[in-house]
Amino acid sequence: MGVQPMSVPLRSGDAPDPKHMKEMNCMFRRRLAAQEGDQWWDYELSQASLDKAVRQACAVYELIGKAQLDSIAEPGSPINTLTPEAFAARGYHFYGFGNTGILIALTLAQMRKAAGNNKEAAGFARLALEEIGDGAAGSGLKAELSEFLKYD
Repeated sequence: MGVQPMSVPLRSGDAPDPKHMKEMNCMFRRRLAAQEGDQWWDYELSQASLDKAVRQACAVYELIGKAQLDSIAEPGSPINTLTPEAFAARGYHFYGFGNTGILIALTLAQMRKAAGNNKEAAGFARLALEEIGDGAAGSGLKAELSEFLKYD
């Protein structure tokens, strides 16, 4: 399952299109599962077997997945309320949705800037820059993240 804030461009630079979104393009992702970890549905190469696996996956979505998506998308969700300080202290959870710490910080910076909260946008950008460090790795992100510091 995936969640992509509409105020945040995709990593390709394109604007998110809700009608054509794929989980792999979303910043916050998780696997649908009734328990901790991965869950797989066995099936054979027959229509009846495929239908059974799809019904089982739909049941898990109805039981667990829908509530997880609803929770992360509500206005009081941590993606909307988390502060840079709580993020730095790892005092958060996104209902099992996630990504790398750097990309989450970048996404939260983009969301805060779009909402007009430049101070928090800069705070998240600083945290991502600290995690990248001085090495060459992540140099493309460094320039993108540094832009948020101009508005602090």
